[in-house]
Amino acid sequence: MDDKPVNSLHRYAMTYGAYAAIALCAISFTLYLMDAFFSNRFVILNYIVISIFIYTGISRFRDQYSNGIISYSRALGVGTYIIFWASVIVGFYSYLMYRFVDPSLFTQFLDNLSEALKNSKMPEEQVNITINFYHMALSPAIMGLSQLFGVTFMGFIFSLFIALAVRRKAIQQPTDTNMF
Repeated sequence: MDDKPVNSLHRYAMTYGAYAAIALCAISFTLYLMDAFFSNRFVILNYIVISIFIYTGISRFRDQYSNGIISYSRALGVGTYIIFWASVIVGFYSYLMYRFVDPSLFTQFLDNLSEALKNSKMPEEQVNITINFYHMALSPAIMGLSQLFGVTFMGFIFSLFIALAVRRKAIQQPTDTNMF
């Protein structure tokens, strides 16, 4: 394996994570402009983008920095690390959206949550208690932190499966030259 400095992984993950974050934020802002910020399609689209960046990120790291060889655990770590850096930027973007760009998004979030809870046949009193709790406990900063942890967690879950597809072991050369 190539003995490039460890910081090449950090630099690579930060750079590739920034690309992933730009894509995720661009999709989010586009949906915001289309008044579809809380759309279920947004979540699915985010998962697709995250999966694509994990797959291409691990594959390119394997080919450029590991001589085409990468273990499952290393691939899992690279994929998760890339999405961690993406989630840092997405979390900051989320904070900016809820705090400065459109503070009414927080109210829309609570309204959507309330409707979802009512549709789940939860008693009205319990819905009100839950919404009041969220209203007191959540803030733009907490929403940003939840993006940080949520996106990283989903990236880890996707990396578990993608690392299986991307890993590549070294070909073992026979050690005994007098085999035949």
